[in-house]
Amino acid sequence: MADLIYLSLWWKQHQAMGFHRQMARLVRSFPFSPQSEQCYLRVSAVDSSEPALFEQTYAVAEQREEMLAAMERWTSADICFEIEGYWDLWQWGEEGWRLSPSRVNLFFHGPEYETELGDAVRVELGLDVHFVPEVVEAGSARYYQSNIRSVLQLGMDWEQQTPVRERRLWSESGDPLEARLRKLAGELMENRQRLN
Repeated sequence: MADLIYLSLWWKQHQAMGFHRQMARLVRSFPFSPQSEQCYLRVSAVDSSEPALFEQTYAVAEQREEMLAAMERWTSADICFEIEGYWDLWQWGEEGWRLSPSRVNLFFHGPEYETELGDAVRVELGLDVHFVPEVVEAGSARYYQSNIRSVLQLGMDWEQQTPVRERRLWSESGDPLEARLRKLAGELMENRQRLN
């Protein structure tokens, strides 16, 4: 059964004062899909069971700064910003492998917003079937490897842009994934080299 993959970050100093600045850096650098440019912003307070305070759709390529400006209006420490959009992953379909938009959710939690992990940032990256194949068919290793590299690179890039205390790649079932994905990427590379 498919499992969702997440990337979580804990900042060294998670305070209301620098929250918007750090969040803006990450939103500006996120590789949203040019094939599906609409994204949806939802603002909520206290915890995820509360109704939305604000909801708006943006064309991320042209309106990213407008979306960030809207987010700056919400300054309380118990706020959560959710951006639902798309990023490109290699996916198998009727016409073979294609770089296609895959849904992604970015959550930025204020320092007093209640989450089960206490993470400042959480990214729902998509289903594990895009990253962890049950069986690697001939010729498909490079596509999984590319998707894995995208996830690992995102984590490393974001860690360089904000003061991160901890970074964790994990699955909905709770499994830590980063070491497993690095190992799988190496195995996929070995398989490709053997087949060439």
